[in-house]
Amino acid sequence: RTEETQTTQTRADQRERTQQMGSQDPARKKKLPKSRRDRRRKRHCDRRRRKHVVSSTETSVSKTSKASTVVEKNRAEESKAREKATVNRAHDAGDEHRPSAVFIEFVGDRSSSMSSMNGAPQRQALQFITDQKKMASELGVPTFVSITTFSDAATSFHSARDINEIPIPSQYELDEWLAPNGRTRLIDTALERLAAQDEHIRNYLRWMPEAKRREVAPKVVR
Repeated sequence: RTEETQTTQTRADQRERTQQMGSQDPARKKKLPKSRRDRRRKRHCDRRRRKHVVSSTETSVSKTSKASTVVEKNRAEESKAREKATVNRAHDAGDEHRPSAVFIEFVGDRSSSMSSMNGAPQRQALQFITDQKKMASELGVPTFVSITTFSDAATSFHSARDINEIPIPSQYELDEWLAPNGRTRLIDTALERLAAQDEHIRNYLRWMPEAKRREVAPKVVR
């Protein structure tokens, strides 16, 4: 009995010393069971993974937006350079080679596939119309423009109108004309607009005297 009492006392002393050592060492942490450690580690890894995915997505969107802006800027600069060269050639050529009339068909795609373009079609349409109005004014050549957009069906907003008589469309009008929806009716629309352009030119020449028609017709540009 004396030995059992001493053993019990010894164990009690050991527990007391262990508790004192744990309270004196604040850096010591309670060891978690394995399952809890695994769950904590998994939550930590999930947070890091989600943060990485969000960061990668933002970087990708930023790069795509910058690349799209650069492409649009380059296209606008190329368009201006071509138009300037055309104006210079027309002035240099003189009246002999200057067009008697110009017929323009603008055909814009407003199908659902254009929804990822972030307004680029509207900006390009506005730039095109503005540049053509400026060129027509500088050359003094009668210029007629038709504006058509298509998805499942084609809709014409101007048909062989004198470009100097139509106002530059507002952003609201462009958004309405080119609002993405439906499928892509490209080939039928292109063929229809080519036929319409031929008809516009025939109507333009129809009311001219025969002699003038023979002079003007070869110089009609489309």
